[in-house]
Amino acid sequence: MDRTPGRDLGIKRDLALLFLLAILLWLLHITWLWKIVLFVPLGLLIVVWPLLALTVSHLRGMKVTKQEVLLVVRAHVWLTVPELQAELRKKKQRPISLLEVMSHIYALKKEGVLEGRERQPPEPAFFSEGNIWEYHRKM
Repeated sequence: MDRTPGRDLGIKRDLALLFLLAILLWLLHITWLWKIVLFVPLGLLIVVWPLLALTVSHLRGMKVTKQEVLLVVRAHVWLTVPELQAELRKKKQRPISLLEVMSHIYALKKEGVLEGRERQPPEPAFFSEGNIWEYHRKM
């Protein structure tokens, strides 16, 4: 067995930290502090993460409106709260990721839906009636 002094101190330190953690968890269990310790970081994560993601996309050149921020925050709340995910499973809808929501928002923004403009009509197919004659003329 290795009897180096550093190893003994490391084990004692780890045991002391585990003991302090056990005491802290016990104190949190018998007091109302556990609610603060649990729900404040969770609430911050639910609100701050989508805002951070939108800020990054804004810095990359995508303009972000208040409507989009609310949409992404709502979608992120739906994705992170377990009861709401269970509700999604009941409806037999697959859960979507925040990235999918943001790409959908970007697609709607590109089409002009979120700004209140009409959707752009799709470009005609290459071999529609007018394009066939154009194609033969170029040949």
